[in-house]
Amino acid sequence: MLGLTTTKKLREYDQLLQEQQYQLETAQAQIEDIKKISGVYARRLADVHEAAYHFSDGVEDGDQGKLRYPRDHNRDYDGDSVHATTGALRAFAPAWSEGRLEVALDLHCPWIRGEHNEVIYFVGGPDERNWAQIQRFSALLEDVRTGQLPYHRSDNLPFGQGWNTAENTSQGRSFSGWARDLPGVVLASTLETPYANVYDQTVTPDAARSLGRDLARALCRYLEEVE
Repeated sequence: MLGLTTTKKLREYDQLLQEQQYQLETAQAQIEDIKKISGVYARRLADVHEAAYHFSDGVEDGDQGKLRYPRDHNRDYDGDSVHATTGALRAFAPAWSEGRLEVALDLHCPWIRGEHNEVIYFVGGPDERNWAQIQRFSALLEDVRTGQLPYHRSDNLPFGQGWNTAENTSQGRSFSGWARDLPGVVLASTLETPYANVYDQTVTPDAARSLGRDLARALCRYLEEVE
């Protein structure tokens, strides 16, 4: 039984690494494109930092990535962080940005299929000002999108609808909830990108990179326009 359990955990970890790589490729494409065009379109853009989580320690202990005991990584932004990676990010971001950070995005994946799991969407929070900025950025993303994966602002999930309620963060604050309060930040959100398909379009590495390029163009436009 132990051998079967260990094998299952290793398979789950391998799948998790692939999913992380998908998100990381999207982030890297976004960063590369921003740097290429920042001189013309985003003069206010000083630097971009990406942070990828690694869960190998939990897998080695027989744990998993999602809903890690005693609380999920994305509920670990209250009090003293339980997980080392979360604590490191909470210490790094304010020191690195020195109050100049304006946009903080969590590139996430939803569940496997069904409602809210086969579309790209931003997750809203209780802060109405931040929600207004999410909608503003979403409109730009709709406008500049040329990639393979469809995005519709109407798919965004406002706070209080579906799974996105206060009860969902009862264990602790999420990344976006924490990032909203960082000095200088005007937009903080989670972007959910499905594992397999967006509507009838398959999520391939090339498609994920095209989403990164769309995000880059939208971000540059947003930073030019934001007050």
